[in-house]
Amino acid sequence: VGTFVNDELLMEDVEWPGGRANPPQMTADKYHLRVVTLHEPPFIVVSDVDPDTGMCPGNRGVARCDWGDGPGGNGSIWKCCSGYCVDLLDKLANDMGFDYTLYKVRDEKWGIKTETGWNGLPQDLITGKADMCVTALKLNSERAKDIDFSIPFLDTGIAIIVKIRSGVLSPTAFLEPFEYSMWATILFVCIQGAALFIFVFEWVSPYSFNMQKYPPPDHKFSLCRSYWLVWATLFQASVSTDVPRSFSSRFMALAWAAFGLTFLALYTANLAAFMITRVQFYDLSGINDSRLWYPEDVKPPFRYGTVEGGNTHETMRKNWGRMHHYIHKNRFFKTNISAGVDAVINEELDAFIYDAVVLDYWAGKEANCQLMTVGKWAAMTGYGIGLPKNSPLTPQVNRWMLQYQHNGDLERLQNFWLTGSCTPDGHGQTHSVPLGIENFMSAFFLLAAGIIVSIIVLGCEFFYVKHLREPLKRIDPDGACGLISMAVGRVSEWRKRAESLLPSSPKKTLMRAISSPARFSPRVSPKRDSSRLYVESVF
Repeated sequence: VGTFVNDELLMEDVEWPGGRANPPQMTADKYHLRVVTLHEPPFIVVSDVDPDTGMCPGNRGVARCDWGDGPGGNGSIWKCCSGYCVDLLDKLANDMGFDYTLYKVRDEKWGIKTETGWNGLPQDLITGKADMCVTALKLNSERAKDIDFSIPFLDTGIAIIVKIRSGVLSPTAFLEPFEYSMWATILFVCIQGAALFIFVFEWVSPYSFNMQKYPPPDHKFSLCRSYWLVWATLFQASVSTDVPRSFSSRFMALAWAAFGLTFLALYTANLAAFMITRVQFYDLSGINDSRLWYPEDVKPPFRYGTVEGGNTHETMRKNWGRMHHYIHKNRFFKTNISAGVDAVINEELDAFIYDAVVLDYWAGKEANCQLMTVGKWAAMTGYGIGLPKNSPLTPQVNRWMLQYQHNGDLERLQNFWLTGSCTPDGHGQTHSVPLGIENFMSAFFLLAAGIIVSIIVLGCEFFYVKHLREPLKRIDPDGACGLISMAVGRVSEWRKRAESLLPSSPKKTLMRAISSPARFSPRVSPKRDSSRLYVESVF
């Protein structure tokens, strides 16, 4: 209203709002702005008006908006608009002293520059149809050439959203507490070494075999029984085992028992961490992930899309031509973010590329917490309020935006509108659920493997009885194989014991006793003829 010149005040004429020379008598009349917008939760959330009154609820932060053809159109369809940007617009309206009409851009496009000019939101600002644009409009250099932007009210970028799929336990989950190299060491080194050392100590000891072919009387031990002892001790199985006699072998068995106790403790402690249902998702590293650049190299091909006509689409077309060509060729473009998110949930797409802040919001609000954003943000930018080029409102808007940043108003809006119920990793609140049969497949596979191996062993027993026992008697008449397995090495012993018990036994009965040792006992039954012997089968 004036300036100081040489300590003198020179007054100038004051021009009041509306071009008037006199100040308003009561309060200044508010000027009216036409504000263009576009549906983009949580920035602009659209809902229906009350069917009876045709009005929106009287809640603060809910504005009546024209969702038809907009100003100058043939018809208006009134809706209720709320969200981050509506709250921000209300604050600006109160602080700057204006009222507004909020309407949807007619072509429902965010705006890209084509050969014929701009479309979407920038077009309404350039042609003067709108005085301001308030929604999730991203700043970029091309838009900034033809329209003004306020100071960004929120930083954003380009991110990727994927679906979290319910995982099932791997069939080998029971092996995961230890690395495969550790399992190999236990199976091929520790078990073999323990069994061999226990048997060797027993065979060498003067209190046991004393390096003879047969054990002392009433002592049943062999290499196979040494293995049986090692396996039973390792897994603490309640089965009958034969223990060695010598002190060295017993001490070795105790050392192996200590090893088995440590093994089971570590295995059980780690097993709980691996026997849980794990989530599965496409862990993309970002926009430069090979699955995005070479999607057809993956079997099946990796499917992803974006919103057509938006800033993400334009950025992709200019900078990531291969990705743009793939989406265009396969028609993976979606009309809006809602359609894109639904496509990911329904597994029509494997991933969706869009504004990072918006994707975080959708991931946070999804009812089942089955969405998450992955990878690093790309093409960092911000959301700003759009205005016509050289608009007189731009300095005022910037001044108030700076104040909102300093006093925390923008942060409060962000915490209110952008915080979802799901945690950032997409899991939300955890709860226990019963394990299905698919999560117990590893135990079933282990049991099935045991049955199959047992059938193979049974077949080997039949094969031995029919084809190997007679040749073995000729090869090993002294029964030296008893060191390995007493059942294999006691063929000649059964014959000698049978002959000693049968002074005049028929050969036929004797051969039957030898050929079917499991049916015979080493003592003569008092109720049967002495020629019927029952010889114990020992393995």
